Amino acid sequence: MAIEVFPSRCPSGAQKDFPSQNESIDCFDYVSNFVSLEACISTIGILDPTFSKDKNCVYWYPRTEKDLLYEENKFPKGYNSAKEVERYRNNFNLSEFFRKWEEPSEELPEEVLENADNKLLTIFAEQLSRAWRIRLKELFPDREFEFEIGMDILDEAGFCMTFSQK
Repeated sequence: MAIEVFPSRCPSGAQKDFPSQNESIDCFDYVSNFVSLEACISTIGILDPTFSKDKNCVYWYPRTEKDLLYEENKFPKGYNSAKEVERYRNNFNLSEFFRKWEEPSEELPEEVLENADNKLLTIFAEQLSRAWRIRLKELFPDREFEFEIGMDILDEAGFCMTFSQK
């Protein structure tokens, strides 16, 4: 009987787009050689964050309750429906999130680096949205959520991800 293999949802070969040009065999090899335990545990927290529910809206809860209460009435004009408010409050600017980027192993043209960054951000956003969908389904089994991934969502410049209820 042949062995059945169920590959990871993280695209194989993604490492070829790493600016460091470190093409490890797989993600486990890369993490075991280049990522600290603290960084790995923190990443788990990103994949399984805190969410909150207020009235009929569900929010990703990256800040303190005090910050959210302060921002409660700070939505752009026209953001009146629950869906619009969720999209706005749940917008995550991935381009600005990462403060540390790997240094390229060689001098690469800016366009090549930008394309590689966008490919990697897309992979990250797809995997993050997948993990968040699972968590949201556990917390709110009677609700359906949709994710949007792309450039310049709402008032954020750069590569973003947001979600709202359908």
